[in-house]
Formats: sequence, structure tokens, C-alpha cells
Amino acid sequence: MKKVIAAVVFMLLVAVFAQFGASDVSFANDGKTMPPQNLSVIVRDGNYYLTFENVPGNNGYEVVVNGTATVVEKDVTTVPINVESGSEFAVKIRTICADETRTSDFYETTLVIGRALSAPEKLTMSADKKLSFSAVDGAVSYDVVINGVSVLKSATKTEIELNDVLTSPINYEIKVRANGDNRLTFDSKFSTLSYDNVMQLGTPENVGITSVDGKVILSFDSVSYASGYEIDVNGEILKTTDNKYDLTDKVSVPADYTIKVRATGGKGYDAGEWVTTTYECRKTIESPRLLVENKTVSWAKSEGANEYSVVVTFMETEIEKVDRFTGTSFDLSKLVAKHGAGEYAVKVQALSNGNYDYSDVTTIYYRNYLTLEAPTVAVNGTIVSWTKVENAVDYTIKIDGRIISTNVTAESFDVSPYVAEVKTYTIAVVANANGWYYESAEGTATFVKTGALSSPVPTASGSVVSWTKVLGATAYDVYVGGEKVLTVTDTTADISAHLQQGGNKVKIVATAEGFSDGVSEEIVVIGSTSESTGLKTYKLIIAENESDYIVFVDGQRTDKKIENGKITLPDTAEKMIIVPDIADLPADGENEDEKGHVALFSEIDLTTATKNGEEYDVATPVPEWLFKEDLTIIGEGEGTNELGEYIVDGGNIVYYLNEKDKYRPKRPGEE
Repeated sequence: MKKVIAAVVFMLLVAVFAQFGASDVSFANDGKTMPPQNLSVIVRDGNYYLTFENVPGNNGYEVVVNGTATVVEKDVTTVPINVESGSEFAVKIRTICADETRTSDFYETTLVIGRALSAPEKLTMSADKKLSFSAVDGAVSYDVVINGVSVLKSATKTEIELNDVLTSPINYEIKVRANGDNRLTFDSKFSTLSYDNVMQLGTPENVGITSVDGKVILSFDSVSYASGYEIDVNGEILKTTDNKYDLTDKVSVPADYTIKVRATGGKGYDAGEWVTTTYECRKTIESPRLLVENKTVSWAKSEGANEYSVVVTFMETEIEKVDRFTGTSFDLSKLVAKHGAGEYAVKVQALSNGNYDYSDVTTIYYRNYLTLEAPTVAVNGTIVSWTKVENAVDYTIKIDGRIISTNVTAESFDVSPYVAEVKTYTIAVVANANGWYYESAEGTATFVKTGALSSPVPTASGSVVSWTKVLGATAYDVYVGGEKVLTVTDTTADISAHLQQGGNKVKIVATAEGFSDGVSEEIVVIGSTSESTGLKTYKLIIAENESDYIVFVDGQRTDKKIENGKITLPDTAEKMIIVPDIADLPADGENEDEKGHVALFSEIDLTTATKNGEEYDVATPVPEWLFKEDLTIIGEGEGTNELGEYIVDGGNIVYYLNEKDKYRPKRPGEE
């Protein structure tokens, strides 16, 4: 039986050898089949496969990877395995034969699945020229190639200093790859960074500021490769290609200036670092221009000044000093009131705490002249005396405006040689001064030289009474029936309006200030009803002296007078105008408050004044602005010109008819 079995096996072996060839059968020394050779790992669709050479006569293979066994069918030489890239793993493999005795022993080995490393990422270049990139897992080192030249091999850091390499202002191609151990890992591809190497320019040296011919010049050394320069003046950027710059207009305002300079370039160069210097602009404050008015010294605010020094002297002696005065006007009133008449010097200097120098001192003078007080004058007999006036050097004596003595040093004077005429005198005393005082106003008193007027001698012709002229008389009062009816300055009067029918006792009284009246004897004047026929008497309300008025009737001047507030006119009269007599205006030099004033007129429409005894107002004085010198004399009568209808008072003053049908005095400038 054993021989039969042996014969069958032998036949089978013969058959096998017949199929593969004697040369294709491998046997170990022990007669077992050989295990597979040339093991390797391949990748398909992301999966790993173990491959090996096929062993003739196999009936399959047993593969053990990391302890996990897999049996494949005959002639299958590719076996999927569960391993990771870049790993090392143990492999056992044997050839299975149909004759188990022929099954090979396990062939044991260690295989490695190597992997290509990832290329480095995030290549960046810092401002200080440090190349950095992300670390690559598994890399043992890195190679750096710049513009095709290897500059570093087997670098172990991911941050590499290239400052000494990147020395030209050009574009650099920087390539980096990760190096493997050539076993589990293999070198990566290169990652590339394009880098424009921008060089920083140097800094200007010898920066300085000088003043040349009134100009402020900034200068500095030129910087290599610079195409221009930037100048920073307190934040304002100026540009230039020169290494000098005129800063005059930029630093003209007094202040502290910070001035910086740096070089600027074109492509491949960054601006250099700033170099800083300082400049102080100073100015002297313009001296204040002083003005004095109403005891107040004022000035315009000076540019750059924030305070002022004010010094006041009186007659060269300092009386007031304010070191830090903030206003622009200084009131001298209190100082003048305290120190009185004399010369005050006000010295003002503009001050500053900033970039301005103090101004020069400006001086202005205020000269305080005072008017002496008017003396109080008294008269005792012919001796005139007065109060002593402080600061008066002597006195001037006037009688009725005429100077009779000057340089009187006493406080009394005998006027007897100058008042011989019987009348009333005005005695005036003026205190004289020199230096810082004006002469005083007049102090006055009245002196009356008394006497007696002679008696006038009256006669009558009808209702007209005449009398002899009395020496010294200034007016005559006409009495009818014991009642004063008229006051006139002439020596005749028509008293028809005041006569009663039948006999009327009439007397004339001569009057003058300082004289006792001269009274005439009474005469009898016969009154008749016919004398009053065709006449009408008007009552007037008048506050002024009746003799100061002139009466115009129907455009013609008359000699009619206002007597006792009454006037008698023919009943045919239609219009009466009452105007002031300009001859009665105060003369120049008299009573300054009344100098040149005139009175308005009053116009009465007689056609509406139908009743005897009706009262009419006579005008009050005109406003203060109208003066005698403003009036024009044109002649006697009445007329019409381009200004309208006018009447003329005795050749002295023109009165125009205004829009309210009232006559008015001529205004200045009217022809």
C-alpha cells in the first residue's frame, strides 16, 4: 500500500515538473518549497498592497502582517494590507503547497512604507528679513535656495535670518523644501516665495538751522541712493530734492518748532529714519501805540502780548505801578483827582510769557490843567472885595466888561474913580493863574450909582402926547387916569386906545435904573368916540418885555407897540405878525448861555379875531441851536424867492413862511 501511495506522489511530482519545468521548482535543502521573494508595497486607490514574486507549484500563500494572517489563493501575489504610510511593519510569508510537507517555512522581514513630505507652507518674510514657514511633520531638515543658489542645506529651524543674504534692492525667488530621512520619509517639493527686497535709506547727518540774510535755512548732508527728502515742521510735511530748504515762511510765527528730516527713495528703497532738530522763533512785541482821551489811556492789543506793565509818574515822581496789567486801557481819573494839576506820564510795556520778547516802553503824557474857582465878590460902598482863590497869582478887575486893573494882588479894590456916572455897574473879578491853571470865570457883583431924573414936560395934540427928552432916561411910562397904559422909549405916543370920552388926566414918568423917576405934571387930554371908530383892541399873552417885539400888519412893519399886553389895530387889518427885535439880542461876550438867541414870531389871523379882548399867545424863545451869526441880512420889506414868501425886520433878519403858514427865522445856508 505504501508503495502505491509513493508511486502516486511520484507521478504527481512528475506531472508538476512536467507543467512548470524542472527549473521553475525551488526546494529548500529540507525538501520544502521556497517562500516568496522580492516583497514590496504598492499603492492603489489610496490603499496599500503587499506584492511578491510567484513561487511555482504554490497552492496559495499565507501572509502575516503585524500579527494578522491572510491566506490567498493560488498564484495571487498581491495582498491588501492594513498599514500606514511612513510606517515600518513586520511581514511573514510562506508558500502553501498541496503537499503540506512541501509548504515552505515563513520568510520574515521588516518592510517600510516611505512617504514624500509635504512642501513647507506659509512662507513669509519679516521686516527684519527673517524667513519663516510652517514646520513639516517628519522633516529632518530644510533646504533654502535663493535665485537658484543654495544658501542653506539641512537647516533645522523654521525661522531663518537672511539679512546678510538679501543685500540688494531686487526681487528674490526664495525656495524652501523639507528633507526626509530617505527611509520613512522623502524630500518634499519646493515652496516658492517672491520677495522684493526693499532697502532702508540711511539718515541725514549734520542737520542744522541757520539764519542767512533774514531767512531761516535748514541744511543736512545728502543720503546715498535718496531721490528726495521729507521735512516735517510741526506736523506739516514738506518735500524737496535738495539738501537745503528755506523755512522762513513756515517758522515765522513765534513758537517752538520740532523739525524732522528723512531721506526718501524710489523702487527698492524705503524712506530712512527721521532725524529731529528744534528751532525757536522769537519776535519782539511791537510797542503799544498810546492814546489819551478823557483821562483814559488806551492802546490796541499787541500781537504776542498777554500782559502789560503800566507805570504812572506825576511831575517825574512815580505814583502808580502795575506789573501785570491784563487790560488795554488805564483810567487816570482817581490819580488826577488825588494829585491835581500837573503833568502825568504813563509808561506802558507789552509783556509775554511765550516766544515774544518784551516791547520797548512807550510813554504818553496827560497834562491836567485846572480852572481856578471864581471869586465870590461883595461890594461895600465903593470898595469891592472877594474871597481868596487858591493858586491864583493875582486878579483882574472889570467894570461893565472893561478891564480897569490887572495884577491886583490884594483881595479888595476901590472902584470910586471909575463909577462917576449915575447908573448900575457890573463889577467883575477874575482870578489869574499860570503854570497848570486857567484863569477863573468872573465873579460878579452889582454896584448902583444913584441920582435923580429931571421931569419931562408933556404936550398933547389930539390923542398924541409928546414930551421933552430927559437926560439919562431909558424909558417913559405913560399914565392915563392914574393907570400906566404904555411904556415907550420915544418921546411921543398915541394914546387914543386908552382914552375915555371926555377929559383924561395924563402924565409921563421918565425911568432909568439907578435913578429916581422924573415925574411930569398932569395934562388933560380929551377923548372922543370917533377916535375909536374902526379900531379893534387885542389882548396878548406875552412873557417877554413888550418893547422887544416888532409888529407887522398885512406884511408891512408898523410902529405899533404892545402896551400892557394890548395892541389896537384898524378893524380892516387881516394878519398881524409879532417878531422879536434883533437889536435886543445879547451882544457877543455877554451871558454865554443867551448869546445870539432869538425868539420865534407869532402870527394872528385878524379875520377870525372878531372880539375885542380875545387873548393871543406870543411865541416863546427858539431852540438853543439858532444863533445870530447864522442869520442873513437882506433888506427891508417883504417878497418871495425860491425858498418861499418872506418878510424882513428892519433890514436885520429874514423870516420865511413855512409849510404850516408860520414865519420862521432864516436857517444857516439859506440865500
